[in-house]
Amino acid sequence: MACAANPNDTWPILLPVNARRDLRGSWGTSDTNLWTIGANGRIARYNGNDWSATDQGANALSGIWGSSANDIWVVGANGFVYHYNGTTWQPTSSQTLTNHDLTGVWSDSKGIVWAVGNSSVGAGTIFKY
Repeated sequence: MACAANPNDTWPILLPVNARRDLRGSWGTSDTNLWTIGANGRIARYNGNDWSATDQGANALSGIWGSSANDIWVVGANGFVYHYNGTTWQPTSSQTLTNHDLTGVWSDSKGIVWAVGNSSVGAGTIFKY
């Protein structure tokens, strides 16, 4: 995705649906397919004209990554991990992750997903899915 210089040298504000919640991450494939995540499990999508939003629970979401428009991963507090397949968001959480606040996620072209964050005792953690 190429970025063109803004002739006014400004950043216009584009508020997602119910943007009163903290936003903590963004990812997209183009200016007509942008996703944001934030507090209270809020996931919002911008299609180039309008925002639509969904809530995935009360847990704050902190990391988002995708390899395509139909392969997006989101992570957050209490080990919550969601995957978007192009149609729906599905939880993929595991008991192993419940005492961890996940803050970042990345996946490769083979479908291997890495998540990072902190454990309940304050130690850094790395998970592979």
